[in-house]
Amino acid sequence: MLRGYLQDIIDIFQDKEFMYNTLNKFTAGLIMLVCALLLVGCASPGATLKVRPQKEAGIQYSPQETSRMMDILGYERLLSFDPDTGRSVAIATGDGEYRMLFQFRENTSIQVAAYIVIGNGAIRLHIYQTGSETLDNAAAEQYEKLRQRLILQYGADHVSVGHPAFTR
Repeated sequence: MLRGYLQDIIDIFQDKEFMYNTLNKFTAGLIMLVCALLLVGCASPGATLKVRPQKEAGIQYSPQETSRMMDILGYERLLSFDPDTGRSVAIATGDGEYRMLFQFRENTSIQVAAYIVIGNGAIRLHIYQTGSETLDNAAAEQYEKLRQRLILQYGADHVSVGHPAFTR
């Protein structure tokens, strides 16, 4: 599918008269590269939910709170590789974030990678299925349950949907 789309873009640019100029060829090549990168990003597997931090007292943005929420939803925490220590740990740190990995108990192909920004507590939860480019019905149902739980816990104004290619 991606190859066919790229071929269509190439055909469009080859039909244009201005393509014979070297500078225009470079510009067209750069445009095609940007389009290809965007297409690859759009084909990233899974889905991402984001939570912006609230400024209310009593709300914690900690790995423990996220772990409790995931446990309630039926996930178990897996060990993640921590590049700082070179070991597998329950909560890894890197790039100013806490990182955790969860696996759905009833369907182990459904996993969630959790990222919590250490400075401001913003949370990203990326749900995906191992070995699949898309979410099947069971994973889509888990995604919706996770989204509803985040809205219940943090408020609809603080929860948004993010694209997996742009998880930062």
